[in-house]
This record gives sequence, C-alpha cells and structure tokens, in this order.
Amino acid sequence: MLTLLEHIAEGGSTANLSDLARATGLNRLTATRLLADLTEADAIERTASGHRLSTRLLHLAATALSGQDLTSLGQRALDSLSSKLGVSAYLVVADDTHLTYLLRAIPDQPLVSHITTGTVVPLTATTGGRAILAARSGHPPACVWSRSGYEPGIDSVAAAITPTPTHPVAALSLAAPSGALDPTPTHATALESLLLQTTTSLATLLTHPH
Repeated sequence: MLTLLEHIAEGGSTANLSDLARATGLNRLTATRLLADLTEADAIERTASGHRLSTRLLHLAATALSGQDLTSLGQRALDSLSSKLGVSAYLVVADDTHLTYLLRAIPDQPLVSHITTGTVVPLTATTGGRAILAARSGHPPACVWSRSGYEPGIDSVAAAITPTPTHPVAALSLAAPSGALDPTPTHATALESLLLQTTTSLATLLTHPH
C-alpha cells in the first residue's frame, strides 16, 4: 500500500493498470483492490488522469509533522537518503562566509572522510556552500557536483533547501568515494531527481508546517 501511495505522491499515473503494475511491482488485481480501498478510506481521490493524495491524508501528514523543525525533519531526510543510496548524507547551514555541518547519516560501509558534525569550512569550499550561494543568487534549484574536490578521493553533490526564493535555510549534500555516485548521465539524473525532491519536500514542510 505504501508503494502505491508513494507512486501517487510522486505524480505517477494510475490511469493505466498495466503501467501502474510495472511502476509499483504490484500485480493488476492487487493494484485495483488497493486503489479501491484507498479511495473508500478517503486517502486518495480521483482526478481526470488517475488519482492524487486526498486533502484528508495531506492534513493528517501535516498534523503529524506539526511543530517539527529543520533538525528533526532534516535527520529523517538524511537517514532516508543514506539508506537508499548507500552514501554519506549531510545537512549544512551557512552564514555569510562559512558553512557548518549540522547533521549527518553514514551508511554501514567504509567512507574515508574527515567531515564530521560541527565541521566548519569556507562557504565556497564544498558543494553544500556553493548550492546555498547559487540559491541566494536567485538561480533555480539545481544540484552542484564536485569530483574529488574538497577531499581527495571523495565525490559529492548538494542542493539547497529554499522555502522562499533567494533565502535558502540549509543544504543537503551527499558524499561517497570517487566513482560511487556514478557520473553517468542516466544515474546522475536519477540521483539529482531524488535529492531535489527531498530538498523541495523539506522546503514545503518548513513553509507550511500545518
């Protein structure tokens, strides 16, 4: 059921049951039954092109998240990214000149990196800082990459969390041994999509907590 809800939440179509089954790994009969059950429970609602999450479900999610701040929401996001991708994930904040690593999640595998929580570096030194600078300059949300840049042998990619234009509150960055993030265009696009989806979700939750 969660797989189906995630598919709908990410904008996936439910109009064609064969396509839906391929996208979610569910068989057609199970997908049909779950759509009916979720509709009856008012968790999803019909649209011209399929289904979307219902206002009731969104309200319940917002209520559950009410009162949570960047730290608690950020740690959840880092844990999810690190677990899904098998890389280190960081939440960073910045002032005018420097960047501070506030939170991190590390996979159960070796990663030779000297960056820990509390590490402070010049704002332009890492991808997190450069993503924040780009957002402050009014550039559209985008990922910033570095191949063995700040730390030799470590690749990284970052995106800013921007609740309002030109006012990023933080950034999420991912780090892994060179090559592990896979620079091939197809994989890079999928990874960027997941990272930007996460930062956009955080920005939305911080802007509309209720």
